[in-house]
Amino acid sequence: MARHSQHTPQTRAKLAEPTVKGRLYDRVRVRWPTRLVTSHETIEGMTRNLSLSGVFLYYSHTDPRALPLSADDWVHVVFKIPGRERIRARARVAWSDILAVEETSTLLGVGLELIDMRYEDRKYLLQVITDRMLEAEDDAS
Repeated sequence: MARHSQHTPQTRAKLAEPTVKGRLYDRVRVRWPTRLVTSHETIEGMTRNLSLSGVFLYYSHTDPRALPLSADDWVHVVFKIPGRERIRARARVAWSDILAVEETSTLLGVGLELIDMRYEDRKYLLQVITDRMLEAEDDAS
């Protein structure tokens, strides 16, 4: 008898690969507390903007010599969205950089490519993005 993965096509969603260099989807601004879990540490940060395929977030490290995450590292992301269950995803670090260095801390930014998440969570992100884009169009007119 063949073994079936617990992640069937109905419950898991792989995101499309960009066909050209650049963003495949539009980004919208959000401010959600977000946790990154790496192989070495757990990082508490804040999502600044997101699309269906990626997210930009920033975090502060108390060590002013803190180094950014390495490109192509894999992390687990947990979005703590107010009024909703947490969304979890697996992501690849696309870029990471130091945004500012202060005497007692370092502010770091990271761009993540969202690779794997539940279908229902991806659908929710699509709804958030659509709603924010419609709001922006209404504000512009």
